[in-house]
Amino acid sequence: MTATGKNRIMIHGPKNDGTYIVEFRTAAGEALAISIPSSEASVIRHFQERMPYGLFETSGTLCELPKRSLFDAPK
Repeated sequence: MTATGKNRIMIHGPKNDGTYIVEFRTAAGEALAISIPSSEASVIRHFQERMPYGLFETSGTLCELPKRSLFDAPK
C-alpha cells in the first residue's frame, strides 16, 4: 500500500541546527510545514521514535509511511 492520495503527517529531522520540520499534507495536495526549534523538540522526538516513517490515513485508519527524508532528497 502506498501513501499516494492520502492524508499524511511526516516528521523530518533533526536538521544540522537541531530543528525539526513537521509536514501535514491532505489527499487534495494542500500542505502545511511547521519548523520546530531544537529547544522545543522533545515531544516531536518522542513521536518520531514511535513513527519513524510518518503516518497516513486510509479509510479512517492511520498507517506507517515508507521511509522518506525531506533532507536526503536531491535538490
